[in-house]
Amino acid sequence: MEKAPDALAEKTLASGNARSGQDSGAARRAAFCANVFDVIVRLYGEPGIASWCLEAQTRHAVDVPLLLFFALADSDGHGTDDGEMQRLLERAGEWRSHFVLPLRHLRLTLR
Repeated sequence: MEKAPDALAEKTLASGNARSGQDSGAARRAAFCANVFDVIVRLYGEPGIASWCLEAQTRHAVDVPLLLFFALADSDGHGTDDGEMQRLLERAGEWRSHFVLPLRHLRLTLR
């Protein structure tokens, strides 16, 4: 007679597979975060990207590093919901108001 499958063993196996998927997702996200700055710098150096970014910044007040970060994160499968995006923008807000905007103003004034 064939033995019936052990439900607890199946559940444990499924749970282990789910955890493994979460761990690999966390590892992918950590690797992405560890390398994203270097990738952004290389991307910005590609022909036409800097001028496109500066145009978006001028016309739409876009924060270029955040634009490139979100574009790269999305293309690498690290989506975010509106709440997460809002929290990131809020956390970057102080840096933006104290450093990014004054430097942008200085650059435009000296032009």
